[in-house]
Amino acid sequence: MTETTGVRAQAKAERRRRLKDAALAVFADKGYQAATTREIAERAGCGPATLFRYAAEKRDLLLMIVNDDLARISEAAEAKLDFEAPLIESLLTLFVPRFKYWALNPDLGREALHVTVMARANDDTFETQRYRHRRDGLVKTISELVRRQQAAGHVRADVDPALLAEFFRDIYLAQRRTWLSEAKPNAARGVTHFRRMLELALDGFGAHATGAPRL
Repeated sequence: MTETTGVRAQAKAERRRRLKDAALAVFADKGYQAATTREIAERAGCGPATLFRYAAEKRDLLLMIVNDDLARISEAAEAKLDFEAPLIESLLTLFVPRFKYWALNPDLGREALHVTVMARANDDTFETQRYRHRRDGLVKTISELVRRQQAAGHVRADVDPALLAEFFRDIYLAQRRTWLSEAKPNAARGVTHFRRMLELALDGFGAHATGAPRL
């Protein structure tokens, strides 16, 4: 990379950071629905044309924030994974940080939930693609956890790891939707209920919370 290219990359990263900070500030001040891209651009100190080079729509700014935050959270959680630990503990390692994240700003979480649920198959914006890639990456990680547990005899070998991974992800998504509908979502309460749901599911699939083989 030449010095000029490096300077341009730094400038681009700085503009992107200012846009994210401005979007968060405007969303907090006015709420996501009332916020406008013009206000966000003004807060970031740039013109609308510059903003649209980074985000085609207001929802792309929201996805940019969520994608960046959850990518960081996922990376930290996956670094802590013990693939030999009981499956339920590994799943909680992946998902508990997400409950804590959404509890910090439940209003933003509710809007993000709506945006991601409504993401259409033909949406090809950069941030929508990032969201799908991140979602698929989570399933791949859980699939590997399941395969390890199958090899150890803790999970039924006749279950497709990818399908079971999608099932666990969908339990989380359904629980997150219900939990975020509460007036004041509490992370500890949400995690407790989520764990109970996982225990029920894991018992049905022959993966006891202790990790002991099903007889």
